[in-house]
Amino acid sequence: MTYSTKWLLLTVCCGLAACSCGASRENKTNIGGLRFQSDESSEAETPSVAVDRESVFNAAKLTAALLAAQIHEDGRFTYWFDLNPARTYDDRYNILRHAGSLYALSQWDALAPSPKVQQKITQGLSYIQDCCVTNVSLEAQKNGVSPIVLAVGSFSAVHGSARPPVAKLGGTGLTLQAISAALSIGISVSVSEEARRAMGRFIVAMQKEDGSFYSKYRLDTETIDDDWQSLYYPGEAALGLVSLYELDGDLTWLNSANRALLQLEAERRGIDEVPHDHWAMIATEGVLEHRENLSDEDVLRHLRHIRQISAAILSRQRVNVASDVAGAFDNYGKTAPAATRVEGLVAGYRILQRHGEESDESLRKQIRKSIERGILFLLRAQVSQGKHAGAIPRAVRPMEKNLSGAKSFNRRLTEVRIDYLQHALSAWIGYLQIVPE
Repeated sequence: MTYSTKWLLLTVCCGLAACSCGASRENKTNIGGLRFQSDESSEAETPSVAVDRESVFNAAKLTAALLAAQIHEDGRFTYWFDLNPARTYDDRYNILRHAGSLYALSQWDALAPSPKVQQKITQGLSYIQDCCVTNVSLEAQKNGVSPIVLAVGSFSAVHGSARPPVAKLGGTGLTLQAISAALSIGISVSVSEEARRAMGRFIVAMQKEDGSFYSKYRLDTETIDDDWQSLYYPGEAALGLVSLYELDGDLTWLNSANRALLQLEAERRGIDEVPHDHWAMIATEGVLEHRENLSDEDVLRHLRHIRQISAAILSRQRVNVASDVAGAFDNYGKTAPAATRVEGLVAGYRILQRHGEESDESLRKQIRKSIERGILFLLRAQVSQGKHAGAIPRAVRPMEKNLSGAKSFNRRLTEVRIDYLQHALSAWIGYLQIVPE
């Protein structure tokens, strides 16, 4: 069955049944010693279909090829397209998602090397350097950093809007991660070692005394913007710092990343409904790979944080295999949120496997099962043939028309954006890495 056929059938089904198969009554569950909300659909769970490793590899191969094909000669992606040909395109762009997509392509190339993909990655990294790497003047050069500070800026000529130019913490962090991933597969990048260190200094300079971060720096006014805080930027920044530490061995970067993640742990300690912060989980895996530089207390706190986020994610997964959104984490089968949670759970699984305690075995098994459900959901969501083979649409089920926001949501249902491809690809790669051939 083609994707468009499945979508039409789902539209008719949901229109008649008001998507009652996705409606849920919530109750409390205990996972890993923590209590969280759980979806009622767990009561209807039946044995799931086993994940076939070859199918996951082939799906990842399709999506990687499609993602790489979106990179033009100048290094810029086709940021989005739609499976519905009636939708018109606009010029919106996000340099953070550009960097994240290059990171995913480097992950894939480590599994399946391709000179063509490597060339595309090189072009994409050059685009970031040409369009967006910029000097930053930070007042008093916080935390004793060098006067030479670089960041990845977001400019109107790139993102296509009139918003003022800003340097985003997360964009700089993911660019460092993308560079590191490219270097790890033998790509010669144009961003020099000193430029990479200058970007690291930007992240450190944006860190507050308690370990948290400012999210944005206004390039037009040369001031820190503290009006908005990103959920994911701290994890993205920490991941970039870990990758920089692994390149040059400067403990400044690892210590800053460790402080950032410990601050998140302290902020969330004792809270039931914690954010599903996959970037923090991925960065924590990176930090714990260097646990010889951490205190025993630091390690215990990181493990506690990973258990907490993992349990929160597990409690939200749709597990009724009779549902078209089985394996997703919402009633409409949004693909990027499902993929990012799988990415986080893969990191959590490996952390507990390498650094956890015997008492973590039950939680680790639950995580593994949840990863498999999520992988199967993403496989079902993927377009497997035709000119859009490898595409991952925004969601798999339309929203009921009487709900607020339904018109906009359903209009974008078949949208395919580079980060939808990126996160599905990274989720599949993560699964392939934990499952032996």
